[in-house]
Amino acid sequence: MLRTEPKSKYDQGDSAILEFVDGPKDMRFAMTAATMARDRALGRRPNELTLQNKKKVTRFRKDGEQTFEAMVTRLGKLNLAGVKNPKKAKKEVEVAAA
Repeated sequence: MLRTEPKSKYDQGDSAILEFVDGPKDMRFAMTAATMARDRALGRRPNELTLQNKKKVTRFRKDGEQTFEAMVTRLGKLNLAGVKNPKKAKKEVEVAAA
């Protein structure tokens, strides 16, 4: 189960994506993809742990890199990070890093 942000400010009900998986490795795949999608939405570089997890979840999976990127794109469209203005968020991250 992957919790998501409410669809609008008027509907504050809980929402989630439910997906049947084979085991904990598939959950790591989804969580790593969600982390990458969030980092991209915020304009941040992924940290070392996220990059290691990406390598682990794609290493032995057929078409692992392409499948992973497709999942990141799909989750990015859901706006899990709740970013209203990605350009503004990126600028704020750059200012905070300086």
